[in-house]
Parts: sequence; C-alpha cells; structure tokens
Amino acid sequence: MLTDIIQILRRSVTGPFYREYAGFFLFLFFLFFGTQPSFVDALLFHTALMKSILTSGMFFIIAMLVWLVYALKVFQFFYSTITKTSYLFLQALNTLPYGQRLAVMLYQQAILLLPATVYFLFVAGMGIYHGHLLATAGIFVTGLLLWMFSAMACVQVLYKTGSHHNNSFTQKFIRLLPDNLTGFLLKFCTQHIFTALLTIKLISFFCLYGLSRLEADVYEQRILWLIYISALIGHGVIVYKLHEFIESGLSFLRNMPFPVHKLLLSLLAVYTVLLLPEIWALKSVAIHQGQVMDYTWLVIFGPCFLLLIHGLLYTEQQKLENYFGLLFGIWIVFVFFSLSSQRLLMTGFAQLLALVCFYTGYYRYQPFFAKKQETP
Repeated sequence: MLTDIIQILRRSVTGPFYREYAGFFLFLFFLFFGTQPSFVDALLFHTALMKSILTSGMFFIIAMLVWLVYALKVFQFFYSTITKTSYLFLQALNTLPYGQRLAVMLYQQAILLLPATVYFLFVAGMGIYHGHLLATAGIFVTGLLLWMFSAMACVQVLYKTGSHHNNSFTQKFIRLLPDNLTGFLLKFCTQHIFTALLTIKLISFFCLYGLSRLEADVYEQRILWLIYISALIGHGVIVYKLHEFIESGLSFLRNMPFPVHKLLLSLLAVYTVLLLPEIWALKSVAIHQGQVMDYTWLVIFGPCFLLLIHGLLYTEQQKLENYFGLLFGIWIVFVFFSLSSQRLLMTGFAQLLALVCFYTGYYRYQPFFAKKQETP
C-alpha cells in the first residue's frame, strides 16, 4: 500500500516540484559549471568552495543557511500543494497510522532535498578525505535534522490542514467577509489569487510610500502620478482574473434579475478595498507634503481606474495578448492626462468611460471560451 501512496505523492508533489523549478536548477547548474572556462577550472572552483565550507566557520554557517532555505522552500511548495482544492484528496493520508505517514514523508523529503543533499555529500566526502571530521559531522547532523524535521513538519501540516482547516487564520478572516457579491469576490481574491495579489501589493505599496515621503524640494506630483498609474496598471492582472471568474464561475448572474448598477457598485467596493494599502501609503501626500487635494484625487481616481479597466474587458479586447496591449494604451493616455493640473477631468473621464463600457457592452458580451465552443 505504501508503494501506491508514494506513487501518488510522486505525481502530486515530487513531479510538479521538479517541473516547476527545472529552469531554476538549470540556471544554478549553468552558474556553477557553465561560467568556468573549462571543466578543470570548474573542478578547482568547487574544490576551493568546499574547502572554504569545511575550514571557515562563516562559510559553513552560510552553506547551512542555504540548505535550510532550500528545505523551507520545499516545505512551502508542499504546503501550497495540499491546500489547493484540486489536491484535497491528499487529506486521505491522515487515515494512515502516524508511523506510516512519517515513513512516506521521509521518502518524499529525501527525493525533494536531493539536489542540495548530493552537493553536501561531496563536501562531506572531501571533509573525510582531508580530515575535517568536525565540519563533516556538522554537515551530517544538519542534513539529518533537516530531513527529519521537514518530514515531521509535513506530517503535522497535513494533519492541521485536514483536521483544523476551518480554524485557520485565513478561514477566520474569510468568514468575516459579507455574504454578498462584494464579499464573494474578495473571498476569491484571498483564496485563489492571493500570491499574485500580495506581490503586486508589496511592490506598489513600497514604491508609493517611498515617493510620497520625499523631501518637499524633491517631491514631484507628476512622478508620483506616473508611478501610481503604473501601479494601477499592474493591478490589471487582478482585474482580468476577477472578470474571468465572474463570467465563468458566476455566469448564472446573467440569468438572474441582477442589475448592472449593482455589479458596478460591488466591483467599485472590491477595488476600493484592494487599494487600501496604496491609500494608506499615499496618506503622506496629505500629511508630509501638505497636498490634501492631490491626495483626494489619488484616492478617488484609483478605484475608478480599475473599474474602467474592468469595463473595457466587455469590449472585443478579451484575449490576454490583446488585453496587455490595451493596458499599455490606457497607460499612455492617462500618463498624458496626469501631466496637466486638471485631476478632476482625468477622474471624471475614467468614471464616464467605465459607465459607458459597462452599459454598452455588458449584455452584448460573449466570453471568448463560449465563442470557441459554438464554433463547429
């Protein structure tokens, strides 16, 4: 039975891990071996590197930290896999006795940690050959601890996600969201596109916060608007995913008495909530720079701009390749608008164009995947 379970984990975890990070491993191989003029030079380089790990305490600690980071990355991949809806069947492993679960995870972690383990086994072999027994013992102890603790952590997190999934912080937060379309779309963002959302949020937040905190003699409104519009364009990925979810997962709304203005208000509320980090970062424009009016237009403009991007998706620009070209065109237009002092005109234009796109294109819209299905 354990052989069948190992095969399932190989197809569900081990195989996808190496397929996803194959490019990264090839890059490391090229970096360590392909940048040397010859094989002899590469051999001399790695010999020197291994000797440094064995003889220098600092190099030894750095090497062990690298090994630890790789083990944490492996664990993070395992956790992200078992929490996906399509891999909930792995929760059935919790029905096995603890000893069998640990044995399976030990085998899995041995395979996943293999790239780093092989290199450090070469280091340990060199340590034994040159008599660096203390450093060699440290390598073996570190490897065994990482192997054992990572396997035990996988068993524990598998049990936690299976038995106490509903008590997690994320689930508690999701249950606080309202039971309407706005709350449902926010739940989709936190559950299905959280990684992309978090990445975009971190980049835009720190860029805007740093610019808004500049000294008064260096602060420039046009640069801030340029960065803000660029950050909003970066949110286009989130807008596209929400649009796709509404038109595929929530397509039944079109067969219900759900007016367009309610969809507009729900999306406006969603985009306002999603832009709260940027709104908080930009408060320094009002406090530190004394530009209260400029801050007001920044706050109003953001959700309206995202609503405009969403509305434009109800035109013929539905394919992803066309969508990116559309985003670039919007960026050029609004960067040009931002050079003027008429912020009200730019915000009003975004609102008006969003309303026109929604009311003229929503009921005529036909998703691209639906068109393909109808093609004989």
